[in-house]
Amino acid sequence: MNKYSGGKLAVRKMVTVLAIGVCTCAIPLACGATEEIGKWRIEAGPSYRGNMETEVKGESRARSAFFEATQPAQSIPSKAKGNTKGEMDFPNSDDITRTGDRDFDDGFVYMDSLTGIWDNQTVNFGYQNNSQNDPTAGVLTFHRKNDVSGSEFLGKGTEYRKTVRTNNDEAISADDNFGAGGLKVDALYDLAARGGFKIALAAGLRGFFGMDSSVRGSNFSQTITESKIYYRDYYVYSGTTNDTYTFLYDNEFPFPSAPYSNPDGNPLADPLISNVPDSATRGVNINDTTRRDYRGRQMTVWEAANQIEIDTDVDLFQLAMGGEITYEIAAAVAFSLRPLLLVNLISVDATRNEILAGHYPSGEMVSLRNWQDNESNNSVRLGAAIEAGVNVKLSESWFAGISAGYEWIDDTSVTVGPNKINIDLSGFTTSFIIGVRF
Repeated sequence: MNKYSGGKLAVRKMVTVLAIGVCTCAIPLACGATEEIGKWRIEAGPSYRGNMETEVKGESRARSAFFEATQPAQSIPSKAKGNTKGEMDFPNSDDITRTGDRDFDDGFVYMDSLTGIWDNQTVNFGYQNNSQNDPTAGVLTFHRKNDVSGSEFLGKGTEYRKTVRTNNDEAISADDNFGAGGLKVDALYDLAARGGFKIALAAGLRGFFGMDSSVRGSNFSQTITESKIYYRDYYVYSGTTNDTYTFLYDNEFPFPSAPYSNPDGNPLADPLISNVPDSATRGVNINDTTRRDYRGRQMTVWEAANQIEIDTDVDLFQLAMGGEITYEIAAAVAFSLRPLLLVNLISVDATRNEILAGHYPSGEMVSLRNWQDNESNNSVRLGAAIEAGVNVKLSESWFAGISAGYEWIDDTSVTVGPNKINIDLSGFTTSFIIGVRF
């Protein structure tokens, strides 16, 4: 940062020399002057500071989290393997531990509107033969049979693929130039006056509260390409496959005789059976090769990018000490020059927000991760100032004036999250004052 670091030392030396000059000039003026000595002046008014700067450097949190955020775990089914019987992948026809829709040679069991969210039961089932129903055991049995030697068993599924291209992964570097208003109160004591010149000691207080600086930036983005490849596996086998599923049914309603089909039943008023099989048996003798045929691809391309926003609130309280040289350029108008030393109490409150968002082709934006950090810091910094102004005499006691100047204040900094904020409060000042002489 240090936008004027090359000239700060030279200017401070100039302010010091000017201050010594003020004191040196006061000696001969005081020796020969009797007018206006021992007068006090109090002045106060609004003040504005500008050209202050905050600069943010550092990394992002998204950089360390992008694998988790943009690459969620995806199952990738293994491909059909070679022609050795022991290496064959036999596709399970369904997961008998979960609810689902199942078809059989002698009936079906599907989910209804409440299955899976209430009790895993269903009224959406049908069966063909009364022999499938065993009321004593309270079970209903379904069968699948394939007896044709050399037939093909079909399995299907989806392979997931994802590629990630990083477009931006750099340290952040952003800055903000800001300004703010405040108040100042100065007390001056006239040491000497002669020939239109006047020398005084000056001391004062200045306060600038709630100065706000905001820095926004993005330093991490990726393009994610996701694809779903649909496939079918063909398993050549000989022998017989028998799958028998047993379901418990509810005795609250009279159980219907075969043949029975109730695809549009009322989940609260029709016979119920469990949608999850109580047991299952299978038998397949694979003795030949398998193959996988790909049937289509669905591809989605989206972008993940971060956005960092850092708000810095600064309170500045100043004690100013120095001198003033004035020269009357007209009967009621005087020009003033003040070199000042500053003691600055600086309070900083920094808030950092970062979001990693997914941007999709549909225009939808989804937050993948977000982080928030806060940090506060208090410090004391020395400074110097030079001010020039014009005062207008309103009466024997009252006067008004305007002034402008520049202040040099040592930089301060605060670390919030993975970022460091450098704060340069050096800048120009303008003021309007009303004063009284007594």
